[in-house]
Amino acid sequence: MRFFGYFGWFSNNINYVTNRNFLMKISCLYWNEVHTVDRVADALWQNKIILCTSDTILGLFALLTEDGYDKLNKIKGRSDKPYIVLIGSHEKISLFVEKPLSSTVQTLIDHCWPGPLTLILKAKKDVPSFLQSAQGKIALRMPNHQGLLLLLKRFDGLFSTSANKTNMPVPYTIEAVDSLVVRQVAYCVLDSPEQKEILSMKSSTILDCTGSTIHIVREGAYSVAKLIQYVGNNFEK
Repeated sequence: MRFFGYFGWFSNNINYVTNRNFLMKISCLYWNEVHTVDRVADALWQNKIILCTSDTILGLFALLTEDGYDKLNKIKGRSDKPYIVLIGSHEKISLFVEKPLSSTVQTLIDHCWPGPLTLILKAKKDVPSFLQSAQGKIALRMPNHQGLLLLLKRFDGLFSTSANKTNMPVPYTIEAVDSLVVRQVAYCVLDSPEQKEILSMKSSTILDCTGSTIHIVREGAYSVAKLIQYVGNNFEK
């Protein structure tokens, strides 16, 4: 697996957001600030965890390394499931998945990426075990978020997961993030100061495309009705 990095010049201006639930200050950056992507990329290459907004819910992001995987497991309190892998372009698919893809999967990618749709596909044989399930499946998504896409240009992909501990509610505000989660992240990255209070409340829709029919694992931000318009009613729940 290949990984690419970039190390830029960083200013010293960091904003802070106070989480009143536990009186802790979070080092906060904004996607529209000039050096945010540089700061975040540098932290990720040091195997640190990032808490940030996306085109779906508030998430945790990590480098595609076993250390990154283990750190997310420690934060989440789980060890038995793989994480979604975010990629920044269609070209990155071939790093993780055997080609050619089926015509149905290719149609979904062409119409729905970038966007809030996660596709579970058969992983390539050389993909590390910590990126895939025991059944040899890997979950990929290309987000429709300018800041994340700029960040993803620096990497083959990043681990992505919701910013909550396992079996706990998903937080929709910065103040709702568990203190045990916040203590283990390097930065919180927001779209704007206003988004501290208003975050997306829908996760991505997840489709398992490894069988003869497409299994709807989770219906979320991408409407299944719209997906049916693209590929017909080849879905099962």
